[in-house]
Amino acid sequence: MQTQPQNIAAARQATLLTINSLFRRPLFHDTDAARAVSRLHLEPQIWGPSRYLAWVLMPDSWQALVLIGANDSADRLVRRFKAISSRVVEPRFRVNGWLWSRGFVEQAVGIDEDVQGVARRIIGDPVRAGLARSVGAYPYWNAIWLDAAPAQTGVHCDLLTRSQANTMTG
Repeated sequence: MQTQPQNIAAARQATLLTINSLFRRPLFHDTDAARAVSRLHLEPQIWGPSRYLAWVLMPDSWQALVLIGANDSADRLVRRFKAISSRVVEPRFRVNGWLWSRGFVEQAVGIDEDVQGVARRIIGDPVRAGLARSVGAYPYWNAIWLDAAPAQTGVHCDLLTRSQANTMTG
């Protein structure tokens, strides 16, 4: 389980990463492909010293709000994610072995910017894209704050609960 005390989130700058599928194909409309990639978020070998704060898997892309760990970089984290996720998705989704497009978009979240607001924005993307009526109705996302009691995570905040996610409309 990913947990980050709020003071660690403040001490390290959060980064928003975006990776597109090759040719922006909507591969993750397929339930098996989407579930395979979603399950990877629990794998420590992807994250290394880095941690996610929130992520969403859209039909043609992946976005994650992350804290890049010491001795890690966004480039290394994205390479690990692409390599491991490409292996867990069935070969029929790859083109000449490729699942993801080259490169990625990295956007630093400003020190004065609301990290939880950025997380809310990315997890609301499926609703805004018309993929679900509420955030809770879309299965391919997570955030460290979701239903987390401060005693369990060390994070004292109220991003949203599962019941709020079921009614959130973007």
